Amino acid sequence: MNDNSPAYELGFKKIPVEKIGLYSDDYRTQMTRMTLIYTDKKLNINN
Repeated sequence: MNDNSPAYELGFKKIPVEKIGLYSDDYRTQMTRMTLIYTDKKLNINN
């Protein structure tokens, strides 16, 4: 949203994206790297 969006007057707040995502702790000793594979095939999710 723009900083001057009227949604803020209704009580909407910005999502703190800087606080979202992976983080290190005692149980996660290293960050794993994910590889995305793009395809042009359409998936049928109705089966």
